[in-house]
Amino acid sequence: MAAMIVSGELLDQMMKSKTGLVLQNKDSTPENPEVWRERAFVELASRCQAVICCRVTPKQKALIVALVKKYQNVVTLAIGDGANDVNMIKTADIGVGLAGQEGMQAVQNSDYMLAQFRFLRRLLLVHGRWSYMRVCKFLRYFIYKTLAIMMVQIWFALYNGFTAQPLYGGWFLALFNLLYTTLPVLYIGLFEQDVSDEQSLELPELYIAGQKDKLFNYWVFFQAMVHGIATSLVNFFMTLWISHDIIEPLSDFQSFSSVMSLSGVLSVTMEVIIIIRYWTVLTVLAIFFSLCFYTVITWTSQSLFLFKISPQNFPLLCEPPSRGLGGSPGDGWDLCLRGIRTKASCAGRVMKEVGCWVGNRGPGAGSGKAPPWART
Repeated sequence: MAAMIVSGELLDQMMKSKTGLVLQNKDSTPENPEVWRERAFVELASRCQAVICCRVTPKQKALIVALVKKYQNVVTLAIGDGANDVNMIKTADIGVGLAGQEGMQAVQNSDYMLAQFRFLRRLLLVHGRWSYMRVCKFLRYFIYKTLAIMMVQIWFALYNGFTAQPLYGGWFLALFNLLYTTLPVLYIGLFEQDVSDEQSLELPELYIAGQKDKLFNYWVFFQAMVHGIATSLVNFFMTLWISHDIIEPLSDFQSFSSVMSLSGVLSVTMEVIIIIRYWTVLTVLAIFFSLCFYTVITWTSQSLFLFKISPQNFPLLCEPPSRGLGGSPGDGWDLCLRGIRTKASCAGRVMKEVGCWVGNRGPGAGSGKAPPWART
């Protein structure tokens, strides 16, 4: 059926009719006649490409939206420009008000305000899809980086007898989410783009990914968890392996802790470099300052100067003092090299991205509707 036209009087008769609509009921179980009429109306309307409701009251407008929300597993959006649209706008999940000659009642009760109806296309296909993609990518990365850093504490507990000894220093735990990884996450949540606005309008089928919850669901959540746990395993046991020798250990606890923190920061930074699609000057600055914050604060907090002021709050990397991270440049370079060696955890991620890139450029690429640059 192409379209259905319903007037307010006809809608009122259908909702109050004793016989209801003549429509095959797939469920033979008897139910409340009022519920059956509502369900039958929504099912009939869902079979149409468009439903036009004319001469309906504000209450009936809100009723139609409420019925769709009740019997269809969808997110509803209502747009209006007058006071008679307020009930409908407030009933829908997303309300859009138009500022015009009809007054400001619709705008004051809406979630978004537009100047003209034609801007709704850009609100949905560009800004709406961008917002959904950013939130999904933000959540995936946040889950990954949290598990990649904090699961290491569990693997460390296997070797310290499950005592209360933390692997990371207090300054690292306090500043990891505050300074070391904040800027890239904020950039993803605010400015990330998988395609340009022109391409979003040219390819409206990209909007379907949000309707089907393809970018964040239980499977994506599980993948992010497995990725984070795998990264923590590789980082911990690679660091443990390079810190041991046949004759004697190559480092003490403080050195091991510093290598682990450096390895974790580099892992989550490499991940954000891989997943970002929209590179600007802000992207480079966010990553650069995050690494600078970690380097400067770590170097300062483990310096001999602060150790003399407060040994308990600023412990040295190891004894003697000349081997502290702030005392011997050679030991600092050795620490960096050890941290870089543990980056085997990024090998699988890089190989996956290369495989996707080669597959998108290989024979048969472009046969689907979504272009290669639409990947998130």
